[in-house]
Amino acid sequence: MLSILLAITVNADQPREFIYADKGASHLCGEAVGENSRSYHGFCIAMNMLMENWALELDDGTILSSATASSADVYPDRLERFHKLADGTIVTEIVTMFDKSDAFQIKYNNVPPGRFTFIPEIDMRFIWKVSRPDYHVEWESGILRIARKDRLTDDGDRHPPWLGISVSGGNDFTGTGIYTPTHYPKSQARKAMETATPYKPGNISGRIPARVPGGVVEVTIATGKSSDDAATQLQCVQNSVYKLSNERNKRISDIASTSWFETGIPEIDQAISWARISLDNLVMNQRG
Repeated sequence: MLSILLAITVNADQPREFIYADKGASHLCGEAVGENSRSYHGFCIAMNMLMENWALELDDGTILSSATASSADVYPDRLERFHKLADGTIVTEIVTMFDKSDAFQIKYNNVPPGRFTFIPEIDMRFIWKVSRPDYHVEWESGILRIARKDRLTDDGDRHPPWLGISVSGGNDFTGTGIYTPTHYPKSQARKAMETATPYKPGNISGRIPARVPGGVVEVTIATGKSSDDAATQLQCVQNSVYKLSNERNKRISDIASTSWFETGIPEIDQAISWARISLDNLVMNQRG
């Protein structure tokens, strides 16, 4: 695993944006701690938005989201958010992209027993447009499948039309179909694309037994050319999570550890490693 020395700790007093790329056409960006501040924050493929954000609601009504995180550690290969509950318990949220898979995973560790609900926010559009599309939503075989009503079939574009979401232990789905008009302060400052309308299709719920003191909830997000293809791709990712994660970690570790020189000053060497990784992150198979 990439050295803890490369972690950048972020809190609400010192906010930072992040962006992870998959060496293909996908990227994931947002605020490490805090609400999305730009209308193009989210999960994107070939410069097209698919998913805006997400949250996990606990049995007592506590919401765990980017906005409620107390702090975060940003690593070159993953984002770790920390959510402090009222009783002092820390729930860790780990967000990891996978190389050239058009997919990513959110893993919550130390979730308290009881009912939990995963709440996705969808926004399918070209990132420079802020239209409000209508959505088609399906729930089948424990997988939430979503596409725009005007794009239910593959039209040959690089970004797949369907998004699939699966939650470990999440066996129930309750549709809500809520549009959430959102204002983005940093986009407003640029006087461009300052509003958008993400969509909450519904809630995926499950339960962690009382005998499990600290449960794990894994959320997998993948894409496909059709509803069934999105489900198939999602299952392939689930079956290969550890392999995909280790391959990405090794690739980025190799970049971080390969340098023509070292200064012997940890802070400067850390900055050099981050610079190398960030430059590599820019090399993708997409426009923009």
